[in-house]
Amino acid sequence: MSVHWVFDDPQQLRTMSACPRTTLGQGDHLVTGRFPIANLFHYWRNNWWNRSDWSWQHSGIADRPRRYAYNIGTWQDAKYWTGWPGNEQDFDCFLEHVPPQVMADARDGRVLLVIDNLNEGFYEPQLYDYLHQCCERYGLPPRVLCFVTGNELDPRGYAEWCDQHGIGARMHIIGFPHLLYMQQVNLRRDPAPTWADHVAAKRDRSQVKLYNCLNRVSRQHRELMVIKLIDADLHMQGLVSHNQLWYHGWDQWGVPAQLLQKARDTLPLIVDDADFGNNKAMHINAEIYLRTWFAVINETHAWDEPHNLFISEKLWKPIWALQPFMVWGQRHSMALLRRWGFETFGSLWDESYDDQADLARLDTIIQNITAVHFRRDKQQWWSQSRAICEHNQQQFLKHDWFNSEYYRRFMAAYQGLNS
Repeated sequence: MSVHWVFDDPQQLRTMSACPRTTLGQGDHLVTGRFPIANLFHYWRNNWWNRSDWSWQHSGIADRPRRYAYNIGTWQDAKYWTGWPGNEQDFDCFLEHVPPQVMADARDGRVLLVIDNLNEGFYEPQLYDYLHQCCERYGLPPRVLCFVTGNELDPRGYAEWCDQHGIGARMHIIGFPHLLYMQQVNLRRDPAPTWADHVAAKRDRSQVKLYNCLNRVSRQHRELMVIKLIDADLHMQGLVSHNQLWYHGWDQWGVPAQLLQKARDTLPLIVDDADFGNNKAMHINAEIYLRTWFAVINETHAWDEPHNLFISEKLWKPIWALQPFMVWGQRHSMALLRRWGFETFGSLWDESYDDQADLARLDTIIQNITAVHFRRDKQQWWSQSRAICEHNQQQFLKHDWFNSEYYRRFMAAYQGLNS
């Protein structure tokens, strides 16, 4: 099956070039502006999975075919890139920067406008309302809009919103783990750790820490976890990174003043890089995983929200590195992993946290860390995870976008265009 992509600038593979306030850096990476180069096109362009049963073409606007896809790359949440009324930046509607020829084709149902928010995972009901308003304002059939996002539950949220509002003509909403595929490509560049590597690294147990918990971008829930780790003195047992406290109002969360001062005196905690502005999303230090028994993932989102479940790049690193993990993320993250074919670690600790409310989920994770800390037989206990870790690493490496339900949904949207 073939997809034809159209660009304003087919040499630089850029779209939305009419947008002002755009500054490009080295390699055409967006430094400032609303519309970065979109992610999804690169699945075809780079042929990461070496598949032969699909093809793609691309062209400029002047020689566009009757049916094609046009990428609209976005970042941050919808309040930033949409241009909906009252936005803080006073941006105009994002569709104002789609070339007029493409908009004309969209009105005829010939182009799939792919709104690419794959690096993010927000649930924004206001976005559905705004996009439908845009369809009415610009005369677009909703089926020419395809919103792709890292929020796995966004399609369910949109369907519920449409049912509540009596919407029959609908957009395409596809939520999938883009950062799984990105990390898969990224981590393949280096040899993956083996179980023998772990055994050798853990032979001298005095050099092994209990766990790793790596936090570069400050988020409220991440700060709360680190405060609780410091309260229990568990930060001294692990490789924990976190900058100084950024958020305020912790007294309203029941954090005693004495504990808050202890946290301020303790932070920052540094593992391998004191520059917390250095984005290491696509970087891995395998030594951190070899020198610890398990990982504690402090995800991008952790508070309970309706129709929101986002798995970031952080989780795939311990899976690649053959390490057990717990996740302080959104409810049912573990259940979603199992649906994707991975196995989790209910045999090592209490994994009922996956079904609990957000704060209870965090408390159970802290209890789990404490319980492992007091185990004397950590080597034997950890050895039980080998089969699961090796299965997960293999499962991770074999995931193929072009053999996924998400690809089939995208192709159904594309092939459903008028031609």
